[in-house]
Amino acid sequence: EEEDNAAGFLGVQMERDTETGLLELKQTDLIDRILETMGLDAGTAKSKWTPAESKPLVKDSDGAAISGDFSYSSMVGMLLYLAGHSR
Repeated sequence: EEEDNAAGFLGVQMERDTETGLLELKQTDLIDRILETMGLDAGTAKSKWTPAESKPLVKDSDGAAISGDFSYSSMVGMLLYLAGHSR
């Protein structure tokens, strides 16, 4: 949707079924953005067996320092918005 209307501003796709008149709202762009931010978009995620590990993760003192500009609070905010404004 374009940002010049309410649907585009809110990031929601609106589709009306011509037969029933029902309006369907989708937030696929937000979902795609969340997956991309988490690095889970197509081609970057590797499948894992569940449960992947039974022991807790520990700090890797010999590992490389954290790099990038990942914002945990922004990610949590997007997930909360999606959970609170979707059915």
